[in-house]
Amino acid sequence: FGPRQLEKNSLLSNYSSGTLLLFLMGSCIQVAAFCPEQVQEKQKGEGKFEPTQQETTNLEKETTDSEYTRIKTKDLNKIKRAQQEIVEWHGEALLGLKPNLWLEILDKEHRQGSFLHPYWQRWEKSHTDLDFFEWLDNGPGRFMDLPEKPRRMLEEGKILYLKSEQQQFFKVIIKDGFFFWDNGGTPVTVPGSKGTSKRQKAIDILLKDKIETMETRDGALHALKDIVEKHRRDPELKKVRPDLKKICKDEDLDLTGLLWQLRDEYFQERRDPPRKEISRAGESKYDNQKDFRKSAEFLEKLENPFTWDEIYEAVMHDLGESQAKKDKKQEKRKEEGKQGKEKKEGEKKEKGIFVVDKYDNIYCYNKVRGIIQHSSFVRGHSVKFAGGLTISDGKLIEIRPHSGHYRPDPESLNKLREAWITKDVNWKEVVEKPFEKED
Repeated sequence: FGPRQLEKNSLLSNYSSGTLLLFLMGSCIQVAAFCPEQVQEKQKGEGKFEPTQQETTNLEKETTDSEYTRIKTKDLNKIKRAQQEIVEWHGEALLGLKPNLWLEILDKEHRQGSFLHPYWQRWEKSHTDLDFFEWLDNGPGRFMDLPEKPRRMLEEGKILYLKSEQQQFFKVIIKDGFFFWDNGGTPVTVPGSKGTSKRQKAIDILLKDKIETMETRDGALHALKDIVEKHRRDPELKKVRPDLKKICKDEDLDLTGLLWQLRDEYFQERRDPPRKEISRAGESKYDNQKDFRKSAEFLEKLENPFTWDEIYEAVMHDLGESQAKKDKKQEKRKEEGKQGKEKKEGEKKEKGIFVVDKYDNIYCYNKVRGIIQHSSFVRGHSVKFAGGLTISDGKLIEIRPHSGHYRPDPESLNKLREAWITKDVNWKEVVEKPFEKED
């Protein structure tokens, strides 16, 4: 720049000539570091500075690779944040509840978050003025019954959030490397042996009603399933017209609130809203119906008798074993390249689960479907670790870093290992399962 050019440039005119000289010298040094030979030629007046084609290609490649790595890392971090909530607490990273399960905490009845989420997605596709829970419980959503997450399991699977006075029955302490119940002081065995201690009796009372309701309704559906399968297999029996009223009476089955698929004439229509925009009033056209789900009279007022196949499909839906769900699972397994046999009915083993809260308190128990989950022990609050374990007579046998609610990571597992080793837990004899669940 000449003097007049500097005067005209309002930005550069704010700098002294010394500052400008240092800036230009620094730029020359940087360029020289990049390509010293061309700079020397330029200084000699032998030609214009131009990087070679090879140097340009290398620079572009380095930039591209660096940019790709940056974008890839950014995407992976986004995915990780979507799957895992990290809560900072006094310089320590705690595991928060998985974001798409926050609905479980917000729900006054604490219905299972993994069941609520598909209904949330259905609400997102709706055209309603109602907020989610109002839509789900009192609006058009109260008739929704999604195949992937049956409504009856949503309503029955209400997670028990332990109150402070109830936590003591699940609290565990480590003494000389062994695990003991804080209440009673007996060695821990999880899963399995429940015993007859006062602590266990208090837990049984706490869970009794919830477990009995679920087992009774599961039992009724399985009994009906056996009857239907028998008629479907036998060509002669299949010709006999189904009489649900008689079957229920003969087998003493209470199907009130079950088999929604048979009760709801709009069952398929409710699953997805139409592509064409409709009015809010149009979307709520089902609201003037009697709540068919709670009606025990539907068996007596059937105008169109069902076939055995239709009844079977409805039973499998309410059991959460619909063919559509099985096909979806199989497809997902193929995409992930997983192999192995599907688990047979009743083959699921009892599992022990535990959490370590932010104050290092340990809580554990047998996982109880739809009742006791990781979020139960701490009422959905953040934890240092959550996963599965096996303890036999106080000795730690196995650790599993698996939690759908909290998604533990290697860092949290390392901290847990270090903390428990300092309490004399013999980690050399502990089986540490991989983060990815085995089929």
